Amino acid sequence: MILQFYLSFLLRFYTSIAPHRGERRGLGGIFFDDLNDYDQEMLLSFAIDCANSVIPVYIPITERRKNLPFTKQQKAWQQLRRGRYVEFNLEAE
Repeated sequence: MILQFYLSFLLRFYTSIAPHRGERRGLGGIFFDDLNDYDQEMLLSFAIDCANSVIPVYIPITERRKNLPFTKQQKAWQQLRRGRYVEFNLEAE
């Protein structure tokens, strides 16, 4: 039930277009809004499962890519997108 809630929410949120920019939001994290009606122990278990699943996936990716060169243009794009993440969240709230 919680998984279905998140799947539908995430599909809407991350594939939606930020109206003031005409851009997709991109990838992000876990939102715990509107979950007061769910069992708190189940939510804690869900959060722990999510956290435990990140490390085995993330570490190999970073190990593989950490020494790749990047350009100033790529760094500027990364910083722009980080700023937009904050902007999109503020705009959505």
